[in-house]
Amino acid sequence: MKITILTFGSVGDVVPYVALALGLEKRGFNVVLAAPSNFEDYIKNAGLTCHPIYGNAQEILDSEQGKKLIASGNARAFAKEMGKITYKNRYEMQRDTLAACEGADLIIGGTLMGFNSAIISAKLKIPLIYAYVNPALYSTKEFPHFMVSHKNLYFGFLNSLSYTIFFKAYAASVAREVTEWCTAL
Repeated sequence: MKITILTFGSVGDVVPYVALALGLEKRGFNVVLAAPSNFEDYIKNAGLTCHPIYGNAQEILDSEQGKKLIASGNARAFAKEMGKITYKNRYEMQRDTLAACEGADLIIGGTLMGFNSAIISAKLKIPLIYAYVNPALYSTKEFPHFMVSHKNLYFGFLNSLSYTIFFKAYAASVAREVTEWCTAL
């Protein structure tokens, strides 16, 4: 069985999927890890098959602008800026993620590849499993979303609400891209 794992983002968004891919290969699956091109050597050095995806989110996060956005704690502004960047690179990212899934029997969608994974799964009629390895999209009352607040909001419902705020901002930032791609496919 061929499994394609789609992930995008920084180190924390990629490294956990290397561990997942290694575990799946150990159990006899043929795994392709599709990740940002700046992680290609890291993935190959781990002994895995890498399908590079255009873009380098780590470079964006490490830039002066990226650091200011993260430090601001303004989830809406961060999501909007990241949405602009991914929109600008959308054709390359769509090409690469679609190509990575050709011939796969299963897609595993990473945290920041939820929409892409769903679109490709529907287009190619390949089953999809989401494997979110960090607390970015599922809410908890224990602590707030890291892009909304670095401090505990002390009330569980506020911590939980912070995830809804981030997800809505993220979904709004990629809505145009998702709609265009679904229409094109």
